[in-house]
Amino acid sequence: MSIYMLQATAQPTFQNGNDPAPAGKKWVKNNAFSDEFNGSSLDKNKWLDYHPYWVGRSPAIFKPNAVTVTNGKMQIKNYKLSQSEWVNGNEYTIAGGAVSSVATNGHYGYYECRMKASKISMSSTFWMKNRWDSSNCPKTQTELDIIECIGGAKESPTFATHMHSNTHYIYNPCSGAEDWKSRGNSASVGGNVADDYHVYGAYWKDANTILFYIDGVYQYTVNPRTDYSSTPFDRPMQMFLVTETYDWQTPPTAAELADDSKNTTYYDWVRAWTLEDDPQAGETISFGQAYTSLPMSSSQNISVQYVAQQQREVVVEIWKGASWLAASKKTVAAGTSSASISISLPSSPTAGTDYILKASIRPVGTDWTQNIANAQINNISISAGAIIADGTYEIRSVASGKNLGAPNWNSWNATEVTIGNYDDQKWILSHQGNDIYTIKLKATWDGNKYLEVPYAACENGSLVKTHSSASGSHQKWKIEQNGNAYTLRPHHCWGQALDVRPQDDNIHTWAYDANNGNQQWQVIPASNQRQLPDASTEKLILYPNPSDGKFHLQLPASIKPEQECQLMIYSLSGKKIYEASLTKSATPDAVSPGLSQGIYLLMVKSGKAIFQEKLIIE
Repeated sequence: MSIYMLQATAQPTFQNGNDPAPAGKKWVKNNAFSDEFNGSSLDKNKWLDYHPYWVGRSPAIFKPNAVTVTNGKMQIKNYKLSQSEWVNGNEYTIAGGAVSSVATNGHYGYYECRMKASKISMSSTFWMKNRWDSSNCPKTQTELDIIECIGGAKESPTFATHMHSNTHYIYNPCSGAEDWKSRGNSASVGGNVADDYHVYGAYWKDANTILFYIDGVYQYTVNPRTDYSSTPFDRPMQMFLVTETYDWQTPPTAAELADDSKNTTYYDWVRAWTLEDDPQAGETISFGQAYTSLPMSSSQNISVQYVAQQQREVVVEIWKGASWLAASKKTVAAGTSSASISISLPSSPTAGTDYILKASIRPVGTDWTQNIANAQINNISISAGAIIADGTYEIRSVASGKNLGAPNWNSWNATEVTIGNYDDQKWILSHQGNDIYTIKLKATWDGNKYLEVPYAACENGSLVKTHSSASGSHQKWKIEQNGNAYTLRPHHCWGQALDVRPQDDNIHTWAYDANNGNQQWQVIPASNQRQLPDASTEKLILYPNPSDGKFHLQLPASIKPEQECQLMIYSLSGKKIYEASLTKSATPDAVSPGLSQGIYLLMVKSGKAIFQEKLIIE
């Protein structure tokens, strides 16, 4: 009955409810990329003890003698070289190791390894990559980093406690620098990666979708970037198990490298699986996702997958412990497919961790005694009420004391703004369950604006913007208490958090760190006073426009002669490039801000009134 019951080793390591295999499919081992490492040396039919086209990143060079197989483990022991080695002008002082698959045709499927990282400041990794796809130009490569971790991390401490995953699409025009388009995520392993073995896995589902798992539990999905290809991850790859140094991490000392309790990465096994039709599957039912929690709502939508030999009824039930709460059914046609079942409970459920989902498939018009197949997930949680009540709030940075805003003069992109009673720095929070919220700008004179991470990016430095709807998970936010403040984490990518960008007033996402002050926000009930409307009925006049860089400025009639105004000019990317104070009585005959050719946004702010016009310099 436990959700944590592991399947037998004849199948991939999934905990109950986490196996992504569709109904009617089964996992078949791909032996070319699988090994239990039970011998006394590497199987040379499957593995190379070196990297076929890379010597390693200085100061660590890959050494075949760093790789051994003993006691049922493949081990990579890092050590200090007796003397420096030079390759291509780079000095190497440390031995790392690389084990590469002989096979280079790894494609869609599930890849997993059971690994315990070293406890020095070198990586322990499990990844896949292919070579350049063409001798002509342009050419491309893809790389799938299932896990990168550093048990003894000296910088970036989350690498010692998290599974870090990444996807890279590498474009080489052959006439300039390579362009890496990357997207990834991370999740905690519940301790230091060097303290115990964990199973790290990735389901390479298709050219655009990779799901990641820790110890058989689903963690997150990464959709590779599509800047150069609509199907970026459609080419086969080779497998690598590697320990290396990073240029952003202080290398281990000689004493650390000499400590045999710290210097070795252990691989218990590595396994690969592909999905094939299961002619023996018969009629089956499974859940469409790994449900670990449900919203506190009287209406629930549950996804199931099934194989039906003829028209059948699919039934989903919700239980709390031994008590039945509600059920719903749907008649489905014969075939292999999925269904969404809506269940209405008599009332909203109470908080708890003992909820159960049950699914069954049966002949139409029969009862549970005629069930053909069943599925069940236990220990599902429903959290208590929302951490923040629905309402309108100001979201204020603890680090800067400024408000989170999305003003029209910044193309509705998220930015820090000086605190003011304006609707473009007030946000309507709407709870979606489990402390997941949509965050909608109160200002609606140009339509609805929801806070989002564009294109579902999941990487450091992704600028935060707004969108007209909030249908995607990258347009929803997990709000968590952090001392006297809150952390806002994008729902599609919990390894990141809403973060103040240090070099300017823009807002981006960055790797989540509970101690990072730039990620701490106050959520303050907004004033009921309404913002003065944008004075769109009055015109700010620029002439000539287009101009050669010098133009005349005529302020609206509502601005009093001695009233001080702020003149600001922004690039279309939202960067402020010019600012000056002026009054109507002292407005110069001509303004010459020294702009290069281009299109700009000119804004005059007078009190709470904002006037703006597009400015063209030819």
